[in-house]
Amino acid sequence: MKFETISLPTQVRTGFKGHPLVTSLHFQKNGSLLCGLLFAGSNLFEIELDSTQKVKSIVDQKIEDLMGDPQIWGVGHGLRGTSTGDTVFSVWHSGSLKGFLGGVFNKNINSVPPDQLLSFCRDQAGGWGAYAKHTIVQIISGDYRIRRSDEPGLLWDVSHIGDFIFGLTSDSVWREPYLHSEKRETLRSHLGKNQFLNKDKSEEALFWFVGDDSRVYRLGLTDIKAKPTTLRLPGSTGIERSSASSFDGWLYLICDNSSKVVRIRRNPVSAVEEIQEIVSVEDRIEDLCVVENESSAALWVATSNGKGVSFLSAELKTPEDPEDRGDVAKFVKQGEFPGVSGVSQLTVAPNAGSKKLTLWCGVGSWHTLAENSEKSLAAPQLLRIEL
Repeated sequence: MKFETISLPTQVRTGFKGHPLVTSLHFQKNGSLLCGLLFAGSNLFEIELDSTQKVKSIVDQKIEDLMGDPQIWGVGHGLRGTSTGDTVFSVWHSGSLKGFLGGVFNKNINSVPPDQLLSFCRDQAGGWGAYAKHTIVQIISGDYRIRRSDEPGLLWDVSHIGDFIFGLTSDSVWREPYLHSEKRETLRSHLGKNQFLNKDKSEEALFWFVGDDSRVYRLGLTDIKAKPTTLRLPGSTGIERSSASSFDGWLYLICDNSSKVVRIRRNPVSAVEEIQEIVSVEDRIEDLCVVENESSAALWVATSNGKGVSFLSAELKTPEDPEDRGDVAKFVKQGEFPGVSGVSQLTVAPNAGSKKLTLWCGVGSWHTLAENSEKSLAAPQLLRIEL
């Protein structure tokens, strides 16, 4: 494995006590890489790459100018590439109590201790938006357009899928027609601490969430409500990260306790929901990514021991009988990147079918932000991994 660190041309947000965080990292139809950040001076970059995945240019998209606010918190999850070349994302910014007033109530983002930051952001689920608000932005044919502005609370994830826009707050999921944002409908409230719209690649195209009671919920693209299943994830109240495989139909995910990887699906034959533990390790599981080509697939996992990040992979196999669960090969350590405590947004370059495989991720994570273990990370960094 060959590692290359790439520093983005910005610094940590003025007055912020932690480090910048990469929240979105997705390849687009034109081959470029869009990178969204939280808690940086500039929070959205387009990275142009050559045919070997080497960086040609890094362009600041100046999302702060579009918002008219140089002190936005940054970009939430989103920015997924689509077949049309369009995408959508959320921008986080301060609520009604800004500046001095926010500090008086200890709700100014700069006054929140790093180890309390994740729980503080999760608490901003809506209400009146006193401490936090969000704006939904679309990129259509290269133009930035505001879809909804100054909405109360924080929108953790948003995605354009077919004729709909789906959104996830810290405790609920909603859907609205692409052409009619005023016709939004809530599909399930009182969810757990899910950070992403966890969608599989089955023919049903299902979303999966975990509720406060550790129960698993599933949601189809046109379902009226997210349905509770008989499955539970003991000790878990949310999904931290997920990656779907079209090779075997499973959705692979990390629970919020970050100690194990499990996979989940609705059996394509019996229609029974199934869950299976894949691996449990002593080190903290930081991220995961399914890598597929026409003839094979593998699950890549990044783990941290606090002194470095290890990258492991396991082959995914398609069972002869689709009703069978099939087996997952043992994980093999492929390499280690020392000197960092965590990574986030592990993603594979679209040339995965070629002989050279390239992975990308951000240096640092919500975990390292809480631990303040990347104190020297004043400028956000990406990690390019060539296999």
